[in-house]
Amino acid sequence: LSTPPLAVKWSGEGPGFLFGALGRMALGVCVGLAVLGALRQPLPWHREARQTYLAATLGVYGALLCVYWGAQQVPSGIVAILFGLTPILTSVFARVLLDERGFTPAKVGGMWLGLAGLMVIFGGGLNLGPRASAGIEVLLLGVGLHSLSTVLIKRSNASLSGITAATGTLLLTTPLFFFTWLVFDG
Repeated sequence: LSTPPLAVKWSGEGPGFLFGALGRMALGVCVGLAVLGALRQPLPWHREARQTYLAATLGVYGALLCVYWGAQQVPSGIVAILFGLTPILTSVFARVLLDERGFTPAKVGGMWLGLAGLMVIFGGGLNLGPRASAGIEVLLLGVGLHSLSTVLIKRSNASLSGITAATGTLLLTTPLFFFTWLVFDG
């Protein structure tokens, strides 16, 4: 769980975190289109597919933008700890938006135990800088967007393959990252 936050942190070195995010999205969309082409799979654009792509864009663009910025303010271990809240928030959103009954005592206990484990592993000896509170707040927003996105994808019920959903999402997300990079860093 700590490897992606560390990769995000490293991508902020040099040309800036927005360029790192843009590069990651551009590479992903190229690979996705190549795989779909090789498999001769079309990229559906019907209503449910568009809903899925938009819901996933909330998680990919919204959450990753928060993560890439927040990871520049706090150690990568904090990112991992905060994303340990994902199952809890996803369950809350699923309860509200899908009327799922995911909160059993065993599940809630498991979620909190997992979060406690992350805190034990990554929480000791962290040096927080002056912008850490802003970083933590933005990271929490990212966790919320990621969790909400997951539930909205399920609600769209488009029955898309993983590569199709990812490629459609990246087609929407890559221009967003490009314009964000252009405005703030380019």
